Amino acid sequence: MTSDAARRDIRARRLAAQRLTGPSASGPEQVVGELLAVQSQDAPLARLGIALRAGCHTDAVVAAIDAGRLVRTHVLRPTWHYVLATDLPWLLELTSPRVVSGMASRHRQLGLDDPALVARALDALAARLADGPLTRQQLQARLVERGTLAVDPLLGQRMGHLLLLAELDGLIASGPLAGREHTYRLWDAPAPGRDREDAIAELTRRFFAHHGPASIADLMRWVRLNKREISTAIELLGNRLAHTDADGVRLYFDPDAPPPDPRPRAHLLSTFDEAFLTYRDVPWPRSGGHPSGDAPYRWAESGGGPILLDLADAGSWRRTERPGRLTVRLDLAALSASGRREVALAARRVADALSAPGTQIDLEESPR
Repeated sequence: MTSDAARRDIRARRLAAQRLTGPSASGPEQVVGELLAVQSQDAPLARLGIALRAGCHTDAVVAAIDAGRLVRTHVLRPTWHYVLATDLPWLLELTSPRVVSGMASRHRQLGLDDPALVARALDALAARLADGPLTRQQLQARLVERGTLAVDPLLGQRMGHLLLLAELDGLIASGPLAGREHTYRLWDAPAPGRDREDAIAELTRRFFAHHGPASIADLMRWVRLNKREISTAIELLGNRLAHTDADGVRLYFDPDAPPPDPRPRAHLLSTFDEAFLTYRDVPWPRSGGHPSGDAPYRWAESGGGPILLDLADAGSWRRTERPGRLTVRLDLAALSASGRREVALAARRVADALSAPGTQIDLEESPR
């Protein structure tokens, strides 16, 4: 049976590996490069998670996106991620075939199981983007105008999956932001130039180096690879990975990883943050008096994410933005005065990373 002290050490090392404690990254590109892919269906909060790890404002993350150094696209599994543009070619080659095959049933339901039909639609997408980046709604309107897509109850879903297929095929990628919306642009994907065994080893190394200590099961949830492929990669990596055991489960990590740092004690994490949702083994325990009790989070209603304090789940937060004003509302477990002060400091870091100069910042705590 793994001791509580050993569990705390594992959690502390995870925060350090993900740059939530210890030295910040040099910029958004280093954060995304180390994590390899940052889950981003909630794009603004994903950008916040990157900014917090780099000690910068979210504007710096937007600048990296607008410059094309970071790309938001479907890769690893059927959801959006931010990835480095330089990593995207080999990640697509490695993971796209299984992502596409895994959606075959859904594509039959949407009428996208005809290769000729999909090819015509993708050609139409490319033609529409030849003059520059467009938003999803702009693309959809133009495909409807040309008769490529019919207006029916499935139009929006069909459009989303066509864009997903175009991304997985390396035809398009995200472009500069248009206000709060991502755009799409044509992407001339360079040849990956990496064999599959080497690509799996590189993915495995970077995952465990910057998410570890983590298990093979954690990695299999993160990417569409099987246990045999991952186990082979671990053997190839040899002493580039170290391991420890927790309750009979082997957890892998970088042997040269920096030691865990106790500061800061509190973290307001973005929804779907890599530090919170990655781990099946040795998960984050809940603090006493947690406002959600034993009930799971309902992230679609959160607008924020979990709060970690002293290596435990201490509640959740929600942000509300209005012109010139940002409110961060905290829903906390039963914490000491010291704990509440640490959470307030973390909330201030979030507000500073999100808000423009001159913004009024309000921190509120839900009544108990």
